[in-house]
Amino acid sequence: MRGIIHAFLVCFLPCGTLCAAPQEKGSTATSSYQTKRAAIQTVGANYLQAENDHEKAPYCGEKAESSAEKRICAAVDFQTTHKNYTAYKKAIAALLKLRDPENPDVSNQPNRAETFERSERLWLRYREVQCRTVADAFYGGTIRPQILSSCKQDLTRNHLNELDDLYSDLFE
Repeated sequence: MRGIIHAFLVCFLPCGTLCAAPQEKGSTATSSYQTKRAAIQTVGANYLQAENDHEKAPYCGEKAESSAEKRICAAVDFQTTHKNYTAYKKAIAALLKLRDPENPDVSNQPNRAETFERSERLWLRYREVQCRTVADAFYGGTIRPQILSSCKQDLTRNHLNELDDLYSDLFE
């Protein structure tokens, strides 16, 4: 009812100039959607690029002299990769949650965001168990923490590439 009154006031009352049609609600929603989508895409792409750059950077462990220094380098290196993965994963999840106002009927489509988040939780558990299994071969040794961090980093980088392949359409 309010929309009808607004249209009447804008277009039927004398206004002295040409009366403009009221702006559609959808255009504001579409603009907001596109702005959010672009911002999320930029953040995700930046973190993926940051990890690609990080992978190409010299590894500090090559200059390390002690096993403690190598262990610290491996841990810091993995933490950087994990941070980039987490941010990229959040960008994918956010893009999957966004709803295009021009395509509002998604009731019959699968909830891709929920499926993605569940699969990522399972993948993190897989990574943990897999790398602990690899590192257990060095149980009691000073190299074990380094092996654990390196394994996690390798698996995470590979997984980032998989995510990039699977969800590249979200970043177009």
